[in-house]
Amino acid sequence: MAYKVTLIPGDGIGPEVTGAAVRILEASGVKIDWEVVNAGAEAFEKYKEYIPKELTASIERTGVGLKGPVTTPIGGGFELPPLSLLHALR
Repeated sequence: MAYKVTLIPGDGIGPEVTGAAVRILEASGVKIDWEVVNAGAEAFEKYKEYIPKELTASIERTGVGLKGPVTTPIGGGFELPPLSLLHALR
């Protein structure tokens, strides 16, 4: 049986960090089906929001997520993306 896990690569160094974490988990022998969903700057370019609905839906489906660092928007009127994700999942 494989576990389903949402993978959020993140921005900047995020994909490198999450890639290393994925390799470690795969080396453990645990079977994981990764559902990759973007957040942060890359998600904003595609969805016009830092925490897209696709991300929260994925985490609600899988029940777990592995998140890399994401870009924090510059300027006023923004909630930090990790806090936005937490609030969306409550």
